[in-house]
Amino acid sequence: MGKYRKLTIEITGMTCNACAKRIEKTLGSLKGVREQMVNFATKKATVTSSLPAEVIYKAIESSGYGVVRGGSLARSDAETAGSEWNRFLISAILSVPVFTISMFMIHFPYSDIIQLSLTTGVIVLPGIGFFTKALKQIKNWSPGMDALIALGAGSSYTYSVIMLLKGGKISILNPPQ
Repeated sequence: MGKYRKLTIEITGMTCNACAKRIEKTLGSLKGVREQMVNFATKKATVTSSLPAEVIYKAIESSGYGVVRGGSLARSDAETAGSEWNRFLISAILSVPVFTISMFMIHFPYSDIIQLSLTTGVIVLPGIGFFTKALKQIKNWSPGMDALIALGAGSSYTYSVIMLLKGGKISILNPPQ
């Protein structure tokens, strides 16, 4: 093996400490890595290795996380918080009418279609990140919290769509007369 050197890598996409442990395990499985430590709080990995940096970057990315390479800049915490806030606002704006219609049992022509449209907006716009991260995690046989959220949201959405199509009091296949 070549000479060992210490490399500090900024990682994006970690959402919990389990993500950090998963990356540590991935790095530990590489031949040529002597020591690895991933800190979720600082979003950084410190690796002592004889491998080229690019090999380590690819291992982290294949686990479903991002790497901030030499010259590029990571998103600041303020930018990330702003992005999360925008996703929350979109979710809230689309979800409040669905909640109101369903909880207060307000029925009017095509109310089910309106709820379906708004719920689809929540799943597709702000919620798509959970599904893309979950697919990466499942592909690597290391499902995490994103996979759990995607499974719950996806299965309840799918069930609701099937019930709407199958028909209840009001459905797409049996429109009101």
